[in-house]
Amino acid sequence: MVPDQAIAASACQADMEVNEAKPTGGPHEGVKVHGHWTIDVRNPDGTLASHRDFENSLQSSGAADLVGSLSRSSVTGLWLVVLAGSASAPSPCNNPSSGFCLMAEPTEAPGTFDSRNLAFSVPTTGPNSGKIVLTGSLTATASGAIALVSTELDVCAVGVLPANCNLSNALPSSAFTVFTAFVFAANNQPNVPVVVGQLVQVTVVISFS
Repeated sequence: MVPDQAIAASACQADMEVNEAKPTGGPHEGVKVHGHWTIDVRNPDGTLASHRDFENSLQSSGAADLVGSLSRSSVTGLWLVVLAGSASAPSPCNNPSSGFCLMAEPTEAPGTFDSRNLAFSVPTTGPNSGKIVLTGSLTATASGAIALVSTELDVCAVGVLPANCNLSNALPSSAFTVFTAFVFAANNQPNVPVVVGQLVQVTVVISFS
């Protein structure tokens, strides 16, 4: 599912806490989901045109993904990164099926994607040890701007291996549910301008605390 910009804009906030119920009178704690993005836009000669980093927020559908996975009622599979434009600044991708820039993992089922080089890893050493790291890139096929970003997941029935959970076997209406999202205008930040031919490099680090 590709994110609806109006819904994502109203849902975004600096951070979203999923509170854990505690007995009356006891301490109240929360689990925070952090999604740190880095977007680098490079010219064809390799020079850096712009750099942006920011924190995004967990969406209600992302919280449902976590509940389904932890309760063993569903399986989360492959990731997708979406870079979207706006009414005043179109997407930097001429994607005929969505109008968005779609970055998929190499093993995703056939579809119209702007790149299939999205890499998923969970490092065991270094600053991102124990965190989910998504990295990918694409070359802009149009001049426009990035106004909204999101991470999305395929969700499948129990019994499907996570590595095999993709668009071809996702639950009905559950393919590519929005996990985290960020709307630049809603957070008082300018959009990221992109010119045709530039390389857009994305890194998303998802962690929990």
